[in-house]
Amino acid sequence: MRRSRVPRLDLTTQASARASAPTTIAVANDGAISADFDHSVLRIRTAHLTGRSTDITVTGSAGFTGANRLDLSVKATTDLNLIEQIDREVHAHGAIAVDAAVHGSPSQPLVNGSVRLTNGAFNLESIPNGISNANG
Repeated sequence: MRRSRVPRLDLTTQASARASAPTTIAVANDGAISADFDHSVLRIRTAHLTGRSTDITVTGSAGFTGANRLDLSVKATTDLNLIEQIDREVHAHGAIAVDAAVHGSPSQPLVNGSVRLTNGAFNLESIPNGISNANG
């Protein structure tokens, strides 16, 4: 078994050319990421990523060969305004929260859980109708 700790992880992307201005979107780990890798199975003990209005926690295991399966827990929250930072033709606000369990195989994952919108709004400039004040 190989145990790994990642003391620092930064994920950064540049928004598309459709963005109003060059925007960097970044998440980084909050504390060390701790995982084991044994017999083609990655066991994530702790993985907590944060960014602007974003919080993601992942735990569980992911098998990469044979009968090894996925057994992951994902909890995440973010502000929908993040979409506007990626594409200026999208107007969005509100919050989204995901609490999901991922099972099955890497090629056919099964996702069960919940997605909750709070005061969500989503409009595309090219479409006259949008969604506003979405909750649930």
